[in-house]
Amino acid sequence: MAAPATDPPRKLPSMSDQQQQNLADVLPSEDPLDATDFDPVAYLNVLFPNERSLPSLEPRIEDAAEQVSQLDLEISKAVHAQAEAGARATKDIATAREAMAELCTRVASIKTKASESENLVREI
Repeated sequence: MAAPATDPPRKLPSMSDQQQQNLADVLPSEDPLDATDFDPVAYLNVLFPNERSLPSLEPRIEDAAEQVSQLDLEISKAVHAQAEAGARATKDIATAREAMAELCTRVASIKTKASESENLVREI
């Protein structure tokens, strides 16, 4: 259910300075949209300083829509790959557990045979 229009907007979680620096180290970007102090009004005023610049709005909207589609595709591929990796990991863990159980059985069998051999040596 949608929140009533009178509710204040939810505040997005913010990152600490260290987290921001870590992110910048891992994913460096020159894109103004990635700046921590991004001001959307100032950005739009740079893109569209007056009414004569508004005809360039439609191509920018199309570019943005294409970027969103591309990101959606990349996210979908990443989610699919992660799901496959999770399934493989689950299978690998099950296989490892089976191998450990078999190893424990073999060790127990060896211990039993060693004990039987020891008893035979004592009897002789």
